[in-house]
Amino acid sequence: MTHLTFILISIFVCHTAQSQYVNVSTPAGAITGYVEDVNFDGASKKVTKFIGIQYAEAPVGQLRFTKSVLKKALPSPYNATYPRHQCPQDTITGYEMDLSNVAEDCLYLNIYIPGDRVHSNSRNFAVMIWIHGGGFIFGSQDMYDGSVLSAMNNVIVVTLNYRLTVFGFLSTGDNELSGNYGLWDQHTALRWVHENIAAFGGDPERVTMFGESAGGFSVSYQALYPGNSGLVKRGIAQSGSTDNIRIGIDESKRNFQGFSKAVGCAFPEQSNTVRCLRSKPFNDLVSGLHKNEFNMPMFDFRPRVDGEFLQEYPSNIFRNETDLSAKVLKFFSTLDFISGVCSHDGSVSLIPFVNEMKYYLNTSINDGIPRTFFTEVIVPAIVDYLLKENVTVFAEAIIHEYTDWSDPYDPKKIRSSVVNLLTDYAFLVPAVKTLNTHIAFNTESNTFLYQFSEKPFYYQEYPWLAGAAHSVELPYVFGFPQSMKIPIGNVPDKDMRLSKLIMRLWTNFAKSGNTNSPIDLNNLSPVSWPKYGGNKMYLDLSTNMNSPVKRNIAPSRISLWLEVLPEILKTIHKPASELPHFPVIVVG
Repeated sequence: MTHLTFILISIFVCHTAQSQYVNVSTPAGAITGYVEDVNFDGASKKVTKFIGIQYAEAPVGQLRFTKSVLKKALPSPYNATYPRHQCPQDTITGYEMDLSNVAEDCLYLNIYIPGDRVHSNSRNFAVMIWIHGGGFIFGSQDMYDGSVLSAMNNVIVVTLNYRLTVFGFLSTGDNELSGNYGLWDQHTALRWVHENIAAFGGDPERVTMFGESAGGFSVSYQALYPGNSGLVKRGIAQSGSTDNIRIGIDESKRNFQGFSKAVGCAFPEQSNTVRCLRSKPFNDLVSGLHKNEFNMPMFDFRPRVDGEFLQEYPSNIFRNETDLSAKVLKFFSTLDFISGVCSHDGSVSLIPFVNEMKYYLNTSINDGIPRTFFTEVIVPAIVDYLLKENVTVFAEAIIHEYTDWSDPYDPKKIRSSVVNLLTDYAFLVPAVKTLNTHIAFNTESNTFLYQFSEKPFYYQEYPWLAGAAHSVELPYVFGFPQSMKIPIGNVPDKDMRLSKLIMRLWTNFAKSGNTNSPIDLNNLSPVSWPKYGGNKMYLDLSTNMNSPVKRNIAPSRISLWLEVLPEILKTIHKPASELPHFPVIVVG
């Protein structure tokens, strides 16, 4: 008996001794799950869990680097009482995960249903499908236990794995390996849920996809794929909006060639290289994901415009100048949509700069950022990426806006300004542009913007940070589950209250498209969350909800990116279109 088999049998025996089992007949076959107690803030309820349901054929052998194939029939009865494999992935220092249960056969999903029985075909419950983050590099559905969110709010929660890094996004830059396999996995999971969720008591007409960071970007990309019509009704993009794709054909080819060489598969004929890559053990491919001297990934595997799933850059789609754009925007406009950020999301993008400061200047980020490093390293790096050249007037405009002129050389004030800069152009500005587009092309669906501003009681990474770092809202969204492995301890009452409010807003939206109903906010919030609309209204989420409704977020900084810099582009004969964005390292 293998060690893994022993573990799985032990898990099953444990459940047998303590759990009530539930059997469901679905179009994919009979599936067995189990019932557990859920406790949250003194309340106890039941949740029915189906863990490790295969939604796609194993992407191995000739199915490696191809679109996922829907799993039509499961072995019956299918045992959905224990977790399956995580997808092969890379790591980033500071965000290490337990990778003891990793395999390419990883396309599985979990389903959480409120109560201790399944009301098959009742369509009682709205469905929320969670797409995890991790920069398209790492992550797993198993970090996100949907039990509290489901049981305490009467929704079905689905979490899923999708292929990551080279397995999910390798491309030759042409049709041989078109890339975006991870996005196709998500789409395939949407299809599986649409075909089977009614058997679990879910309403296939009320499906909301939600995700954070790379998961938020994924939600946004799925919202721009008309092939999802009929599969999803709403989307919540947390700290991830569409205008992040900047991998072109040339860069895809460079990644492909560099990686192929790294794993010993570089051949003159591309087809032979692909054949070699498909034949390699997956661990050999993981080993080829080299890091540079700052321990950052050398190969950039993430979504790209492939001509099929993502047929055009979102920035071009948003201008609505082609029939293709009109088709995409027509679908996007039918979705109710929430987008939002953490107030200091950009802190996650400090990682490469923190490493460079330590390496070259022997300086800690805790002491601040020297002005010369801000003006001569950070801003030029951003401008060079945006324009492929260092344009002085462009850099000067950014430096001017993000300088605290009360003391322009104070390294701690510069550090705060840099976090704002990284937050704005990688997270906030794309969110605002996405929602501006959403309200411009629809008259019926709902649009909402939020900012999460709370510095959580458990946050320790950057003690000097005066707000919400990237991904810190996640425990609040899921009711502080142990699966996130964050040393939370006892949750203060004010934070428990904020978690209840966020779960209520999110699940109300999933049920009706309106964050404020059908379940009243009661004493969780003194006001309703207004639609974004022409007044650019947003909700500021924190433990201090005395005046949470605000208007026109960060107006001067938003104006720089949406008005001033495009005008500068015109003067230097660059297309004054939507600005590209710096390749942030998103890890939430």
